[in-house]
Amino acid sequence: MEIYPSCFRDLVETFSRLPGLGKRASQRIAMHIMARPADETALMADTISNLRLRVQICPECGCLAQDEVCPICSDPSRDHRILCVVEKLQDAASIEGTNDFRGLFHVLWGRLDPLNGMGPEKLRLSNLEERVRSLGIEEIIVATGPDVQGDATAILISTLLEEVPVKVTRPAVGIPVGTDVEYADPLTLTRALRARRDL
Repeated sequence: MEIYPSCFRDLVETFSRLPGLGKRASQRIAMHIMARPADETALMADTISNLRLRVQICPECGCLAQDEVCPICSDPSRDHRILCVVEKLQDAASIEGTNDFRGLFHVLWGRLDPLNGMGPEKLRLSNLEERVRSLGIEEIIVATGPDVQGDATAILISTLLEEVPVKVTRPAVGIPVGTDVEYADPLTLTRALRARRDL
């Protein structure tokens, strides 16, 4: 005999489809929702529904937008000479969170990974060259992951833009702040030493 009603099990199943949530974590969330007042859970449901109804992917950069374009693309104070290409929205959010980058973003919504079915056609590359030309972009920072797939994606982007007069760069990869050199992996150390700068 099942202790949980079917609608509760359905909610657990729905939550467990989310990345990083297994059955136990999904059950805890569902139990938490059950313990909340009805008006609070109704507000949660409305918020999720509104998210899907009112938020879409910005046609320019691939970030999330509640209006026609996202706040970054519509901000005239941004530096339209620099475009940072990232694999996913969370990468753009992390870079934006530094409060140091003032350029524009281009979210690919993936990276080259042929073994897992991610070819170039599945990445948001179709409007990249057009954006670079129409905005007069002078530099593209390809901030894809520092691994084989990220490097392959960066090479693909560089190749696609060979005919465009734009500087294509990669962020230096180095030892994280607060980490001893002793604990850095060999690839990180190699890249950090190659990307060294004058003091």
